[in-house]
Amino acid sequence: MVALPLARAVGRAGRVVGLDLSGGMLAVARAKAQAEGLMAPHGPLELVEQDADVAAFPPGAFDAITCSAALPFLPDTPRSLATWRDWLRPGGAGGGSGSGGLLAFNAFAAPNTPEFGIFLRLLKDRHGIEVEDPCARLGSEERCGAAMAAAGFVDVQVTREEFDDTRPRPLDAFVEGWWRQCAGSPFAPLDALLRPEQVEALRVEFVAQATASAAQRLVGGSVVNRAVTFVVTGRRP
Repeated sequence: MVALPLARAVGRAGRVVGLDLSGGMLAVARAKAQAEGLMAPHGPLELVEQDADVAAFPPGAFDAITCSAALPFLPDTPRSLATWRDWLRPGGAGGGSGSGGLLAFNAFAAPNTPEFGIFLRLLKDRHGIEVEDPCARLGSEERCGAAMAAAGFVDVQVTREEFDDTRPRPLDAFVEGWWRQCAGSPFAPLDALLRPEQVEALRVEFVAQATASAAQRLVGGSVVNRAVTFVVTGRRP
């Protein structure tokens, strides 16, 4: 969790608020923070189990806001960016790293893996169901920059980063894992969209096509996945 290195950086003189919907992830972060003496009230870190779109803070409450791997999956990107802009302290335009008003987040190319693209295409081709790829709204350098400008940020910078995910993953386990992620996605709730026999037929076809796709990226018995991300920063003027 990004809140931990931020809490280490600001020390006792600062304040860091970490929001996450996952109680399990927060429990892990809290245990690590307590071991380092970072948790409030004696340390700078407060951890809150809450939806970022439900949270409420006064205008100008923060010098900086970061969002790690979550913004593309929030339902209303312009609303989230505008809200976060209001939470930031004004005065960031051209003022250097110490002027406040900084927003930083990362987004992903769309689709972020070929397998998710296969899943979306099968839904459309076989059942006429079009589901938005949640990464598509911020899925390029241009879209990230445009979203930040529309929300009123300045000094916007977008950096493209690519890296290979080389975790050991046999082909069948990789494909099965992606089926579970796709089938359980809140953006395409299969139980609500299809009958059980349709879900099973979709699974069979997905496994066949995803296996053929992922087999082309086998290295040493494991599937290598190329991840493309965009690191975005901007300031509230």
